[in-house]
Amino acid sequence: MTTTTFDVRPNPPLAVGSWEAALDAGRPARIPSLWPWLLVCALVALVIDLGHLHQEEQGDSILQVMLSLQRWTVFAWGQDRYGELLPLLARPFRNPFVNMLVQGWLGVFAGLAPFFLLSRYMLRDKIWAAPAALASASLLVCTPAWVRLDWFAAQPYGTSLTLAVGALLILESTGGRQRRTGRLLVALLLMLLASWVNFSVWVLLIPLVLLRSLGGSERAGHLLERTPGAGDQASGLLWRWKDRTVIYSIGLLVLGAVWGRLILRFVKDMGGRTVTRLMPVRQWPGAWAKLAASIWNMALLRPYFLRFAAVSAVGAILLLAVPALRKSWRQTLAVCVALGGAALVQFLLAGASVWAKMNVYFPRYAYPSLVLVSIALGTLAAAPLRALPNGFWRYSAPAGALLLVTLAIYSYGIPSPATARKDIDEKFGGATPEILAAHANLIVGTYWKVWPAVFHASLVLYEQGSHQRIYGLTDRGVGAQKRWSRIPLDKMRAAMFVGDEDRAGFWLTAYGLPLTVVEHRKGIEILAYRPAARAAQ
Repeated sequence: MTTTTFDVRPNPPLAVGSWEAALDAGRPARIPSLWPWLLVCALVALVIDLGHLHQEEQGDSILQVMLSLQRWTVFAWGQDRYGELLPLLARPFRNPFVNMLVQGWLGVFAGLAPFFLLSRYMLRDKIWAAPAALASASLLVCTPAWVRLDWFAAQPYGTSLTLAVGALLILESTGGRQRRTGRLLVALLLMLLASWVNFSVWVLLIPLVLLRSLGGSERAGHLLERTPGAGDQASGLLWRWKDRTVIYSIGLLVLGAVWGRLILRFVKDMGGRTVTRLMPVRQWPGAWAKLAASIWNMALLRPYFLRFAAVSAVGAILLLAVPALRKSWRQTLAVCVALGGAALVQFLLAGASVWAKMNVYFPRYAYPSLVLVSIALGTLAAAPLRALPNGFWRYSAPAGALLLVTLAIYSYGIPSPATARKDIDEKFGGATPEILAAHANLIVGTYWKVWPAVFHASLVLYEQGSHQRIYGLTDRGVGAQKRWSRIPLDKMRAAMFVGDEDRAGFWLTAYGLPLTVVEHRKGIEILAYRPAARAAQ
């Protein structure tokens, strides 16, 4: 009789996550889509916009609302730069508070989206969203609130980058010949809008496109499967230079730069010209040092990049120490070099410009560079995440949404329209009752005081259903001049803040308005035209 023996020894236990690794074996990782992350940006922007974002509102950001409500112009009042796209989109909203919220939401979205668009453009594997999520999370937590407001609402860099990088990504999407033609037209439209909003966007993106092409970062996913040899590198480089997408991208950016200059010929001078020339070469090192010192001294680098750099250093160490990750270190390095190189070009050109010198090297001129550097740091920090199984990345967008919404609430509080309105009333509404009680139709004085006061007074008048209008007489007020100049001289009543007599007097003289103080109120003085007093002078 034959006896059959069965091996009943238990199989060795699977390590944690090994069953997922077994399922993933031989199957390429699916690259997460971009559109869910753009929805995340829109959601986070709403949370921020209805939170305490508007506690930091100031003259530059509030002016965008008045430009939308009182007289929209192609460029900002008193300037020939900063195309006013967001105020144009918000024009249907005549309620000043709603207009501010709409522009705030659009601005915050356009401030967050470049992190994800640029990361998707540079990284073509499953982890592409992680560097962007880390960089935007660090922005929400580590940077000062006034810097975030400046980036989101007062400067055009985020909007122009969103449009321009979106155009570059559209160029690279797949489809038939008809779809390619449609993509090219859409990309062209986005690039023209980007160059209108901010002419200098090409300064950052042309070096980025070139360095990305040379580094081969667009082939990130392939490097996870195998490490190419020297022959592959050489043939790949030749292939990339023949790739029409690269040529189209550079051509589109050059066309946008040309359009950005030509559009000035079709627009009336609004009272200011931007100086675009560079300083003499011998002054460049000193200028770069001043811009770098300005960034450091304004507490922009220290809380943000030093903490972020520490996390990135840990990621870089793991990337080199873990054998399973080591095969992708060349690609990670190529991405970081491309981002860092483009950031360096933008920083050097911005620092060497006469315009930066005229504006005492304010840190905002380096904002685009800092965005690229933060994505580079995020790429290093997120590199170890490549070890996670492919299935994990299916839930990356919901996890990112939970993280970023939580951080947005941490930084800006529970979102509510009442929260935003309370902040505006507390910050800008102190003088509004006196201004309206005096029936003022003009506020004159310092830029940083006038525009917030004009906004809040206009908001209260709108809510009262009044047809009265109130205007500002200060820096960048040339756009509203056509409106207030229609008011008869004997009907003008100008409000001036106590202690602001010098600036108010300067603007009254500049516009030839013979107004004198006729009434003293709490915190303000009312000026009007007195023929007898004028004759006595």
